[in-house]
Amino acid sequence: MEKAKHKITMAKAFKEFIWPRKYIVLIGLLLIIVSRLASLVLPGASKYLMDNVIVNKDLSMLKWLLIIVA
Repeated sequence: MEKAKHKITMAKAFKEFIWPRKYIVLIGLLLIIVSRLASLVLPGASKYLMDNVIVNKDLSMLKWLLIIVA
């Protein structure tokens, strides 16, 4: 006696596992996007520091840059 093998397709797996948890998956994707955008803040601030603040010797702008990054 052989047991019948159940064929699992991507559509069936999506329907049974992902779709009932769609809001959790959506929140996870949004958090990934926020994380990626947040990782761009420090390099952007460093570029602005080098290009505008240090070259122009603008200490008042340095204060604002430190407040924004912190």
